[in-house]
Amino acid sequence: MSRSTYKPALSLMLASAVASVFTFSSFAASRPREPTPPAKAIHKGILGLPAGRLIGTGRMTVDGNEAQSGATVLSGSSVATGVDGYATIDLGSLGRIELQPNTTVLVTLSPNKVVVTIASLGRVVQSLPSGVIAETKIDGGLARLVVTQGQVELKSGRDQRTLNAGEDSPFNSSSEALASGSAVFAVEQGSARASSASHKGGYVSAGGVGIIALVGVAAAATGVVLSNRSETGNSQALPRPSTVVP
Repeated sequence: MSRSTYKPALSLMLASAVASVFTFSSFAASRPREPTPPAKAIHKGILGLPAGRLIGTGRMTVDGNEAQSGATVLSGSSVATGVDGYATIDLGSLGRIELQPNTTVLVTLSPNKVVVTIASLGRVVQSLPSGVIAETKIDGGLARLVVTQGQVELKSGRDQRTLNAGEDSPFNSSSEALASGSAVFAVEQGSARASSASHKGGYVSAGGVGIIALVGVAAAATGVVLSNRSETGNSQALPRPSTVVP
């Protein structure tokens, strides 16, 4: 091939190669990019752990940041309410956690377990569906554990007892509450009532028992007096002691 023929052919080949590179580059650039998932979604995907949704009113924070109703609560998150904050952490199949004002909790989640550590306490109510384990602790202070449904195992050092619905007990940093399914219980400020007796799922305090006893004695004495009066024809009907309500 002569030089005069070779040069135009080479130039044509180079021009075709350059044109091809730019053409394919433009095609690649025109392809739409996949949307970048938000940081929380990536975090959830990496850990593979369940998450909750925050619902409430007033001041609420997640990990110290102001949060609105609908915010995501990931495992390991700290959720707090202000003086006017009422919040519910909806955990779906893991149940829910309700926080009243001035309450801070650390929530750790796994596929069938919810661990709640209470850092500051106004009142916390936890509802647990069947098949889910709850482990609840308090980080300092004196509180009261109240069971309204199901059973809760209360461990304190070497001691362990079972609280049934309608029962309560002191709860502090050395205690741990364990529940397994179909349970509702609350941790609130203060200590358990010093003396209580179960009555149809409720409690009658020692003071109330004393009042009832005094009313019974008074009714009996009144009955004796009126019985004596009835012999002189001056009788009066009185309610039976069993119907007297203090």
